Amino acid sequence: MRRSATVWVGNDRAGVLTRTHNGYEFIYDKPYLLQKDASPVSLSLPLQDAVFQAEDLFPFFDGLTQEGWLKEMSEKILHIDAADRFSLLVKNGADCIGNVSILEEP
Repeated sequence: MRRSATVWVGNDRAGVLTRTHNGYEFIYDKPYLLQKDASPVSLSLPLQDAVFQAEDLFPFFDGLTQEGWLKEMSEKILHIDAADRFSLLVKNGADCIGNVSILEEP
């Protein structure tokens, strides 16, 4: 099932993270790349016009998900399978640590 979320850096829409049937994709928005002060979402995802692809959720985004008892509570309350890191990310991504936010696209 294809599912996407917008990735924000501060108040700027930086790109789109997508779960595909083959894994994951992340691509920066062209307007974001054209900003003089654009910064990469992560050092592992440098600014580029090409699509990043991975079989598993990119480590940077996986690192934004909850852990421990908070993860367990979110899984229980939101009815998320423990193996579904993408759902955990998008359901709680509006309030990540740092200046990156992940918002599920409708």
